[in-house]
Amino acid sequence: MDIETRYGADPAVLDPVLREVGLNSGLPIEARKARSLALGERVSVRPLTPDRLHSPWFVFTITDPLPDLPVSPFKPRPSFLDEPEFVRILTEPAPMAAPSIVQMVGSIAVGVALLQDELAEEITALLDHGERYPGRREAIQTRLAEHRDATWQQARRLRAEVPLGRAEGASELERASSATRILIAALHPDPIEAALSATSQGVNLPLPSLEHERMRILDKVGRRIEYDLRHS
Repeated sequence: MDIETRYGADPAVLDPVLREVGLNSGLPIEARKARSLALGERVSVRPLTPDRLHSPWFVFTITDPLPDLPVSPFKPRPSFLDEPEFVRILTEPAPMAAPSIVQMVGSIAVGVALLQDELAEEITALLDHGERYPGRREAIQTRLAEHRDATWQQARRLRAEVPLGRAEGASELERASSATRILIAALHPDPIEAALSATSQGVNLPLPSLEHERMRILDKVGRRIEYDLRHS
């Protein structure tokens, strides 16, 4: 239906075949259906005859496909991709980008977690420079867990007071609790584990559209790291 929205490790790989069968978004729906079948014939190298369509087929499942490209070539290019830190994340070998990913996800989460300034500064310093002394990471994670639970309970109380309406401030508190959970994950001592866990949670965090797109691309880089580690 939306031919220009394609994903995968090489989203443009079918462009020559799409041109060959004349499949594009400007066609009427019936023409699109017919040319999609023609595309299926070209890709599978199998004629789609009525007999074949009504006979048993072997089906093969790709159980571990290559991850999607982090940045789709079919969408407008976000301006943040030109930031030096993001350029480094996208060009470094995937596992080496993990610490930079954790710092960026942490920075986004700190901005919406409703933390006290002192705690936010401690988290930023730890993500940027590491632990100054043993046990500091665990101590901050403990404080974050308390903040996560407190904001969630406060949001629940607000919603309980207004069961049929929109509880003022509850959504902000729920988002803060989720962001705090992401920060706890980002403080894992293993940067790769921290990147994978923080990005997989961060992609579901309610954010403004540009920040959500940033988090979505970081999540895709994280998936590529995970894939590369499985196949290394």
